[in-house]
Amino acid sequence: MSFFSCEFKTDKKNTADLITDSKIETKKNMTDQKEIFKNKVIVFLSKEPDLKSNILDIQDFIENGKSSIPVFTSTEKLTESTQGAELPFPKYQIDGLFLLSIMSGNEMLRVNPTLSDEAFFKASDLKEYYKVEIEKLMEKMKTEQ
Repeated sequence: MSFFSCEFKTDKKNTADLITDSKIETKKNMTDQKEIFKNKVIVFLSKEPDLKSNILDIQDFIENGKSSIPVFTSTEKLTESTQGAELPFPKYQIDGLFLLSIMSGNEMLRVNPTLSDEAFFKASDLKEYYKVEIEKLMEKMKTEQ
């Protein structure tokens, strides 16, 4: 599944290598799980990104005939969800709002798959919910180029 970031280069400001001992600051008891996307999240890529390109190939998974993109809130959650198995996909930590900005809207995001705090979100719902914040991020990225 390829995503285009519309005129924005995906460089190390946007996609940082995931350091296995890094932790993502998330609220322990989120009253609104959508808040997850205000933080850094971890996703699988189908291949290493070309930092000179504006394309990220985000890996989706099919379960019961339905596609979803796994999103993790921390390296601990990723390890717990995969039961410690190393999957053959690059893992990247990226800004949650940036992730939403490059989605077309018809994707299903599966936060912390198989865990007690698992949640499903339609990308279109999140893009609408964070519309103002995403626009601010895009403006900031334009000025940094």
